Amino acid sequence: MKKIGILPVSRLPEYYEGRYFFSPILGCAARCHYCYIYGCGLTTNVELNERPASGCVGYLTESKAFVSGVHGSILAIGAWGDPFPSHDEKACHYTLEWLMELSELGNPIQIMSKYKLSDYVIDSLSKANKYFGHILYSTSITSVASSGKLEPFADSPAMRLSSLKQLKMNGLAVNVMIKPYLSGVTDCESHDIAIALKEALVDCCVVGDLLVDSRVSRVFKANRLPGVLCSSGGRQSLDCSGGNKYEVADKSGFVNFERELGRYGVKVFRKSSCVSAYILSRNNPANYFNHDPDGYCVKCGACQ
Repeated sequence: MKKIGILPVSRLPEYYEGRYFFSPILGCAARCHYCYIYGCGLTTNVELNERPASGCVGYLTESKAFVSGVHGSILAIGAWGDPFPSHDEKACHYTLEWLMELSELGNPIQIMSKYKLSDYVIDSLSKANKYFGHILYSTSITSVASSGKLEPFADSPAMRLSSLKQLKMNGLAVNVMIKPYLSGVTDCESHDIAIALKEALVDCCVVGDLLVDSRVSRVFKANRLPGVLCSSGGRQSLDCSGGNKYEVADKSGFVNFERELGRYGVKVFRKSSCVSAYILSRNNPANYFNHDPDGYCVKCGACQ
């Protein structure tokens, strides 16, 4: 079997706290310096998952934890590689094949990219969307001013947000992952980020911690990248890895940053599964409302 880095180019969905994580693409050419995948054996090459979508759907429907339908399990696409690398049309079409097959199940789907989407991808996502909240499209921002240093081969936040805005205008639910939140960088750009979100018609976002491993620490030091990486003293699960724990970086300014976004009418969450639950007025299968050791629940009113 062909391998990418130290891993085979074949990956079944991972399951954690009510979500299944699918990876049609393995590896990512964006080379974001804070990204977890490079410390988990994947590389900057873009490879197609050799396990076909049909096989993953079969695995899913046979899983004892799987619940079908709008109030069922959440399906997240893109955990181990950006699903829509703008420089690779074949990879984008492959992701769409997976999405089309998964969308037939009717479950809520989450998908995100750090690239500007082609008109074809935007049109395909819009046509696959069966109800509001069926497909939740996200992009991410850590910094506007320093994006080129932190995410050297991703598209600019402005380009990413232009695609998200178009999808919102086409009737899709959208969200921005302000993830990772990088102390000393993200908090210093609260006004600019809030304005960018409002101009893109965004009213929901997720502010997430920077998870630090030895590779991330080494890369930040070697490249003299901005931000505070010292540990906050906490540890947090990486959902798509089945819950492996990582150190959480310093979160100074986190609360004030969230308040600034709120002043502009942007509702702040800690997990994207909560965004899906809020949009669909349903319980989050992760059940943070009743069991929340990491403090994710923001009491949005969706769960009972």
